[in-house]
Amino acid sequence: MLKTYFYALLILVSSTTACGDNSRSEELDKREAAIAERERQVSAISEHYEQLLAMQDSLTKNKLAEVKHNSDDMRWTDSLLGEWESRLVCISTSCRGYVIGDQRTEQWTFLSDTTGLQLQVAGKASDTKSYWAASSGNRNELILKDEQFSQSSKTATVLSFSEIATRQIRGQKRNTGPDNCKLVFSVLLTPRSK
Repeated sequence: MLKTYFYALLILVSSTTACGDNSRSEELDKREAAIAERERQVSAISEHYEQLLAMQDSLTKNKLAEVKHNSDDMRWTDSLLGEWESRLVCISTSCRGYVIGDQRTEQWTFLSDTTGLQLQVAGKASDTKSYWAASSGNRNELILKDEQFSQSSKTATVLSFSEIATRQIRGQKRNTGPDNCKLVFSVLLTPRSK
């Protein structure tokens, strides 16, 4: 009987152990599936992160190339930078209120900073006007945009230099008015005495 009891106990223990192994096996399978799913998610996140890094690098390279390309446009030549006395003489006009031979004197200040190139013009009777300057593609020609006018404004000013020296600069200032009238001034710049 003891022998029978021992066999019954052995069968009971082995069947219980086998049931426990099945539940542990199922639990391990679930954990492995969860780990595999997490690895798949991490892999997808890592791949997305690598794509974002590549895009950021591409944008940075493009921005650096653009800044390098425009860096020549972001500062005046040393011969222009600073304050100048300007003498303008009207040499051609189709605008009302101007006559050939009209003269004016102004103080011009060529500035540059991270926002771009600026020309500040101070006349005797008017407040200081500020212009944004951009190269027209011609090395000695600038297009000036009045800061007070909108982008759609039809007024345009082109400043072209025919002679640039340390003691004087000669050129022309050509304006196109809102009614398409043309106005051309000869320009003589001399360094402003301080």
